[in-house]
This record gives sequence, structure tokens and C-alpha cells, in this order.
Amino acid sequence: MATLPELSQPTTWVTILVLTILASMSWWLESVVEEPLGKLVKSKSNKPDYYMEQFTLKAMGIEGKVKYSVHGQSLVHYQTDNSSEIQTPHVEIYRDNGPPWIVDARSARVNDDGTKTMLTGNVAIRREGTDTLSDIQIYTDRLLLMSDKDYAETKEPITIIRDDNTVKAIGMRAWLKLGKLHLLSKVRGRYE
Repeated sequence: MATLPELSQPTTWVTILVLTILASMSWWLESVVEEPLGKLVKSKSNKPDYYMEQFTLKAMGIEGKVKYSVHGQSLVHYQTDNSSEIQTPHVEIYRDNGPPWIVDARSARVNDDGTKTMLTGNVAIRREGTDTLSDIQIYTDRLLLMSDKDYAETKEPITIIRDDNTVKAIGMRAWLKLGKLHLLSKVRGRYE
């Protein structure tokens, strides 16, 4: 039967102390190296963390009325930048007075807080007419929509149809709540 060494011997205490220090340093080193590595792996991943199909989202204003609604074929959310991609988005922006603005596109990318949406592919904006306002339709290929400001802009070619009149231009700024449009360049119109 083997006997244990005496703990009173100095070499035994030194060995135990060295082993304890090495074990502590190994634990500390593992925690220091593994944490940044875990963050690096998570930040490089661009996999969706959730998705929805055939969805409708509604945003309410302070007074409890629907401010805008978004319907789409699918929505995919990405954790890395907290953005979302929507296929075939249909957006309705409601106004206090007058009919809503309707926006359709092939796809959209929404930023992390939902205030900016880049619509792409056959973007169509419509507002039905009233007794005092004419119908209006706007077509372009890319449109930045800022829902919190009721504002939209594009640098792309646009076509605006109002009654029997057609206007083509390059670029536009639109204040949707005010019903005001500013055409940026190469404006050409056909009035009938």
C-alpha cells in the first residue's frame, strides 16, 4: 500500500501552489479567449432569427389610430443588424384628412427601428382622389420610405400620372402627409 507524502515538506507545498496557480490561469485564459470568439462567431452569422408568411403588421399612433399597415408575402428578420426583408410588400399610410397612400413593390428592406424602408422593383404609389384632390399614381424602381416622417424619396426615374396628365422626371422628394412633391431633374410632362 502506497503512502501519501507528508504535507509538511516544502516541496509538496510548492507543487500544490504551482498547480493551483496554473489551474487558475488556465480558467482565466479560457474565459478571456472564448468570450470574444463567441461574439465574433455571432456577429458574422447572417442567418435569420425568425420569419413570417402572409403577415399584416399595424403601427398605431399616440391617439390609438392606425398610422400605417404593412402586408407581405413573407418577412425575414436578421439578428446581426436587426433589419428585415419583405417580399411583395403592400403598405398603407393613413392620413388624418383624406385617403391613404398605398405603396406596393417587389421587395423591401426595413432598418432596425422600422423608420426607413427601401422598396425595390416595380414600386407603385397611389392615392385615390376626393372631391378636392385628383387621383395620383407614381411609378419608380427604388424608393426610400421614411414612415416616421411621412416622407419618400428616390433618385431613380419616375412617372407620375394625375388625371390624364403624365410627368416623367429623374428623382423625387415627397412629403406624403402634405401631399407635396418635388421633382429633382429632367422633368418632362404631357398634359391633355
